Amino acid sequence: GTSSSTVCVSVPYQICTGGSVLLTSQTAGQWYRNGIIILGETGTTYTATQGGSYTNTSLLQALNCTDNCCFVVTEIQTSAPTVSAGPATGNTTNATCMPVSTPYPVSIALGNCAGGTFTIYQTKNGGAETTLATGVTVSPYNLTLTSSATAGTTDTYVFSATCSANSCTSSRSSGSTITLSTTPAALNAPTV
Repeated sequence: GTSSSTVCVSVPYQICTGGSVLLTSQTAGQWYRNGIIILGETGTTYTATQGGSYTNTSLLQALNCTDNCCFVVTEIQTSAPTVSAGPATGNTTNATCMPVSTPYPVSIALGNCAGGTFTIYQTKNGGAETTLATGVTVSPYNLTLTSSATAGTTDTYVFSATCSANSCTSSRSSGSTITLSTTPAALNAPTV
């Protein structure tokens, strides 16, 4: 005679924080996460939005995922980096009273992005956001801003960043601001 057995392997999935994966079982049944019933979920599919061991079976099987088919979902959490923008080392220019069209070296310190890369964004004076740099792996990131060509103006730059690691991208960091102000236009002396 012949004998047969069914071998079932736990299926691994990875999702990013805020992401999801559609799990599909061969038969309809009650869904469980880590052995705990998921209320109202009794179909053949379930959308998992957090890490855990998922089953669509009886409670006895749900508690023992090693002996039956289960879906193992790992949630990859990529934290938003910290961003701190300031004058670059050696920059002694007074940002609040600059001559027009003067270079201003800036250094952007970026927080942790283990095994990943940063994308840095910039807005100027509340306008449209631009991507300043992608694939950044070093911190600090250095760049040079230039003061306005018009005397007596103020430009405000806001820098933020995301971290991309393990195929996931973090939420946006909070912004760090640099303000450059040009000296007022010279006053004309009255004529006598």
